[in-house]
Amino acid sequence: MKQIFTPAKLALLLSLMPVLELFALTDEEAGVLDAIGDTDVLFWEPEQRPIGLRNMHHLKPVRAIMAGEDGSALPEGSIALEDFSYPHDESLFTLDDYLERNAVTALLVWSDGELLTEVYRLGHSAETRWNGFSIAKSMLGLLLVRAVELEVLSSLDEPLINFLPELRDSAYAEARLIDLMRMSSGVAWNEDYVDPQSDVSRLAEFTAKGGMDGLIHHMRTLPQVAQPTELYNYNTGEIYLLGAALSAAAGKDLSTLLSEWLWQPLGMESDAWWMLNQPDGLETAGCCIAATPRDLLRLGRLVLDNGRAPDGKPILGIQSLDALFEPTEANSRYGALWFRDGDQAVFAAGIFGQLLYIDLQSDVVVVINSSWDGALPPERAAERNVFTQRLVEYIR
Repeated sequence: MKQIFTPAKLALLLSLMPVLELFALTDEEAGVLDAIGDTDVLFWEPEQRPIGLRNMHHLKPVRAIMAGEDGSALPEGSIALEDFSYPHDESLFTLDDYLERNAVTALLVWSDGELLTEVYRLGHSAETRWNGFSIAKSMLGLLLVRAVELEVLSSLDEPLINFLPELRDSAYAEARLIDLMRMSSGVAWNEDYVDPQSDVSRLAEFTAKGGMDGLIHHMRTLPQVAQPTELYNYNTGEIYLLGAALSAAAGKDLSTLLSEWLWQPLGMESDAWWMLNQPDGLETAGCCIAATPRDLLRLGRLVLDNGRAPDGKPILGIQSLDALFEPTEANSRYGALWFRDGDQAVFAAGIFGQLLYIDLQSDVVVVINSSWDGALPPERAAERNVFTQRLVEYIR
């Protein structure tokens, strides 16, 4: 029988396209994902990572961060980088050297109102949603200050236990939201990505059965090692707590908040995915938003443009951004869920080489997606620092 597509059937088919896209895998991708199975991303083989990181939604439960109907344009220019070079390890390397040495899948550079460079490699494309890991923390920071502006939260000085009373009789009894945002709660935590028994390596274990309750049960057992504000200690688990607190205060999931407060007002061109701690559970607030590089660039433009959307509409106040970027006594290179590079630049970063770098003085945004051979190899991080700083200088 001949299939007839009525307007109603066609509309239904079009509405299902985002869902159908979830299941579009090549044979190679399907084989790699099958081999990965339930293995934690920290312990994947290097050759598995480029495919796994762009197919997070096949491996873990996710929730969509919905874009609007019309994405904002990215005016395009160009810059010649053939003679660009950067020093590292007593040698001089080119742009192509950096891309190859660091398994870069995407590099975008924005300056002076134009997208100057856009490079994709290793199966990546402008449509690829790539797991940014801890860049999600910086996005959560933007949501938290926006929540204060909207009076969803009265202040970032509110105690965490106002939202998570289960932690009342724990080391978090005196911790404020801002203390967790600054990674200075004073509570013990091991963020060693190589040690399979570290707290961060066992995050999935804590949430596997009990979801957020399972993580809270673990966090209740952690001892206090310093007073809040005194000691910087990077702690992904606490950011999960921040996400749960914000979701409770707003009465909405984090993906919906990100969509309504940032994704749609900024004119993002693609939906994104936020990994959940279990099916239909809460977002893993400290990790794992898969977005396109172009939309990540738009987020950088928000910061560069002092909290305004491309059409000039204010999205975040300058004071709110200052609250995220202001250095603390515990660590001058960290603000509140955002890193600092001196006084001129801020950045969001994720393991395996993910970067959103915003040079405030030079009007430059750099987006890098990578598939490093380790979570945070010191030599790779050092090379990226030199590369990024030299690239900004070159563009000036």
